[in-house]
Amino acid sequence: MPLSTEPSPTAPLLTTSEAARRAVARLLLAALTVERRASGDDRLRRFRDTRRLIGAAREAGFPVTFLAEATGIGTGTLHARTDPSGPMAVERFLDLLPDAVAERAAAALGGTAPDRRSTTELLRWLVVDADRA
Repeated sequence: MPLSTEPSPTAPLLTTSEAARRAVARLLLAALTVERRASGDDRLRRFRDTRRLIGAAREAGFPVTFLAEATGIGTGTLHARTDPSGPMAVERFLDLLPDAVAERAAAALGGTAPDRRSTTELLRWLVVDADRA
């Protein structure tokens, strides 16, 4: 289901499902890992992606304490590493997902360069997918 058909894409997600929490934790850990391994301009892009994904998770209603525990980042650092949701290349988002999830995401979101979506939209897709699985 395309996210554009949802009534309020910026409203907090009212989910506490364990599957959604695990999916968000895996996504953020993958983003942090890729960020740490990158260099040069790619590292800056990945750092920005991580900040925006953290911001999208907070906007979606995931508590800072959960995000800190899931990522191993202290709550103070997490606050500092939070940016408002912003654009992210779909292909970079897909690279952060497990293969089966990435296939579903590619079918639902596209993924051909230079397709970009807001990190809020990408995170919402992940949470909805996790809740359906």
